[in-house]
Amino acid sequence: MADSIPPLSRRVPGLTYPHNDLLFWWVEGGAVALLGLLVLGVSGFWLLLRRPGVRQLALLACLMPILLHTQLEYPLYQSPVHWLFVLILVNLAGSLSVRRTDATARIHRALHAAGTLRR
Repeated sequence: MADSIPPLSRRVPGLTYPHNDLLFWWVEGGAVALLGLLVLGVSGFWLLLRRPGVRQLALLACLMPILLHTQLEYPLYQSPVHWLFVLILVNLAGSLSVRRTDATARIHRALHAAGTLRR
């Protein structure tokens, strides 16, 4: 019975891509892709909740239209500019969640461990 139904792309000629990025990645990549997306989402929200602030909330507010757009219209794989923009915003949110003194201490510890910086 399923063989008698033509593919959706033949019945709807304008349908050339899925309109939901999450479902597309799940169908194409299976449980591994879904788990990867879940890890990315949880780690992104963990960055936000670890040290919430006005700037992190503003960056999340900037991300929401793009993420909503990927669920309703064009997927991210068709727009590299949106991918780049999402990565930049997530990077900014992550860098804002670490204090400068913490980052400086981490750099110094790494340099001490590598033996390039003397005490």
